[in-house]
Amino acid sequence: AYMMYGLITAATVTATMLCVTIHRRHLMVWGLFAPKFVFDVVGLILADVLICLASLFCFGQVEDDVPKS
Repeated sequence: AYMMYGLITAATVTATMLCVTIHRRHLMVWGLFAPKFVFDVVGLILADVLICLASLFCFGQVEDDVPKS
């Protein structure tokens, strides 16, 4: 579920980046698209960090449960 959220967020950031690139000469790009892009990128970075931490926490628990020989 976390990986799907990260994938969807990455796709949204990519689409916003494409729109900003296409409309870079438009006057409203810096008023509308750029703040959305910044917030989307910050959200993507935060989501990726949280997904990595959650994965490390979950896989760390699995390794502790394995009996040692």
